[in-house]
Amino acid sequence: MNSYKMNLNRRKFLTNTTAAVGGIGMAFASVPFIGSWLPSAKAKALGAPVEVDISQIQEGQKNYCRLERSTNFYCE
Repeated sequence: MNSYKMNLNRRKFLTNTTAAVGGIGMAFASVPFIGSWLPSAKAKALGAPVEVDISQIQEGQKNYCRLERSTNFYCE
C-alpha cells in the first residue's frame, strides 16, 4: 500500500511537470506566430498618417492631395 501511494505522488509530479514544460514550450512557439500578425515596415509606411492643411479650404471647395497610387478628396 505504501509503494502505491509513492507511485501516485510521482505520477502527479510527472503530470504537472509535463504540463508546465508543454505550456512554456507553447508560449515560446507562439511568439513568432503572433509576431507574424504585426504589419511590416512597408505596410506601416503605406498606412502612415498624412497631415494636410485644410484651413484654407472654403465651403464646397475640393482639395486634391496626391498620395502613392491614390487621390484623396477633402470637401467641407
